[in-house]
Amino acid sequence: MEQPRLETQVLVDATYLDELATLFGQYRSFYNIQADRTAERQFLTDRLRLQDSLILAGLDHNQRLVGFAQVYFSFSSLRLAPFWVLNDLFVAPDARGQGVGRVLLTSLQTLAHKRGASGIMLDTSQTNTAARALYESEGFEANLASVYYYWYTKGSYLG
Repeated sequence: MEQPRLETQVLVDATYLDELATLFGQYRSFYNIQADRTAERQFLTDRLRLQDSLILAGLDHNQRLVGFAQVYFSFSSLRLAPFWVLNDLFVAPDARGQGVGRVLLTSLQTLAHKRGASGIMLDTSQTNTAARALYESEGFEANLASVYYYWYTKGSYLG
């Protein structure tokens, strides 16, 4: 299989919105969430319009979107600095094992550093060994000393 030539870019307009929405639906389906193309497209449109997240896209040699990563911006009171939350990282099934996820992840690390973020936080399933291996190989460290709690408004829990 040919290695994709990736051109990682920040999506600052709607050029790839339809392709992104399709891949975003696949990402949500991966987590057993019913796809809703209209709602997913609107959600992404809002993120781009409001600029409250940063989305990188991995494009193959045919300029087809084969992966994406989305971070949200937050702050660390203890570090007195911004940090990013990597909420979404997904690679199309037919493009896995070709380094797409690694290119997206390392590009995010470079951007975070350039933009003054103190780091990137993420979570993943204990059983997602492929993702965990990728993160750890790129310098992410599991924080085994902390316990994370979540509170959900009524009807919003997906578990």
